[in-house]
Amino acid sequence: MAFNSHVTICSNRDCNVRLLYDPDKDNTDKSNFCFKCGSPLIHTTITAEEMFLIRRVSEDREFIEAMIKLQKENIIEYKSRIAQWREDAKRAGCYGTEEQAKYVPQASNLPKCPYCNSTNIKKISATNRAASIIGFGILSKKIGKQWHCNNCKSDF
Repeated sequence: MAFNSHVTICSNRDCNVRLLYDPDKDNTDKSNFCFKCGSPLIHTTITAEEMFLIRRVSEDREFIEAMIKLQKENIIEYKSRIAQWREDAKRAGCYGTEEQAKYVPQASNLPKCPYCNSTNIKKISATNRAASIIGFGILSKKIGKQWHCNNCKSDF
């Protein structure tokens, strides 16, 4: 994934999941729920490069959310700040370095359905698994399963 990939973040403020998606490809298999905590995901139009620049300024979740809001409400101010931070990062020699890599979310940590390769998956809650076991006993299809694919409806 490139610096022009868009960033998806988890809506749960205690979860630090950030994922990338390519805006030029069909993203219909994009998950709408965090693979780590099951909370809804926020699909932004902020690029990985912009997120790198924002997180160089502050990793505070409220600051990041304020920048997402600023991008939607005042694109001129948003682009102006990003341009300033880009120049600061270039002067500091941060492009193409390990520092840059630590701010860019990695796409490789996203689980996929083993049957259809979709990332549109949701974690099966312990409550849901327990209810299935109580209802169906040893015949429950959710014993030993952790994920549910919203695309092909399989559990794995």
